[in-house]
Amino acid sequence: MLIDMNWFVTPSFPLQCEAQIRYRQKAQEVIVKVKEKEKIINITSNNAPLIKEGRGDFIISKDNILVVFDLPQRAITPGQVCVLYDGERVLGSGIIS
Repeated sequence: MLIDMNWFVTPSFPLQCEAQIRYRQKAQEVIVKVKEKEKIINITSNNAPLIKEGRGDFIISKDNILVVFDLPQRAITPGQVCVLYDGERVLGSGIIS
């Protein structure tokens, strides 16, 4: 799970992309999912990304992003940064918890 997310794009979920958890590691294929959703009550006072999914609009909080790797990874350590990519483009990043 990632916390303290910083998004450089407005994501839509599930998101297929690549993730890198170590410097010099080759980016790995992942699926990024939302652990839970909060219904938007007042979007004007919230700077979280707006997600349209199904019948409602939802905000994605900074503490509920799941990253599922296609292949097992070793030594994933809480406190490390996980960076999400679409090719060379950075989509966002968060702290591994």
